[in-house]
Amino acid sequence: MIELSTINVADLLPQVKAPTLVTHCTGDVRVPFVLGQEIAAGISGAKFIPLDSRNHVFLADEPATRIFFDAVASFLGDPPFRGALPGTATFKERAQRRIAALERNWVIKAVAILAALAGAMISFLQLLRLLRQ
Repeated sequence: MIELSTINVADLLPQVKAPTLVTHCTGDVRVPFVLGQEIAAGISGAKFIPLDSRNHVFLADEPATRIFFDAVASFLGDPPFRGALPGTATFKERAQRRIAALERNWVIKAVAILAALAGAMISFLQLLRLLRQ
């Protein structure tokens, strides 16, 4: 970790010719925000996106998550994400989506109908057995 903190690539930044997106959390306590700005400024044409977070790595439930994914999609020329972002849905939301997907699946419906019919048949046979006694 100490060795990583001594590496300085600032002199190499002008050599970067690829389209570049730099994001940095505004309240990052590990790496000062100004260093992210300096990296972006050192790369010709780099786009800098500040992320509203106090963390070095923003958390899934922070507003910075939406900003980050939208920035990446825009940078890549893709449409923005709709609905819940990857990793941000609660357990309940994920379970509800899976249940809804199962409910839409006709195979599951057919199995449920067959199971109900089998259960009804077993009940009918047991009733007949009781009536014969």
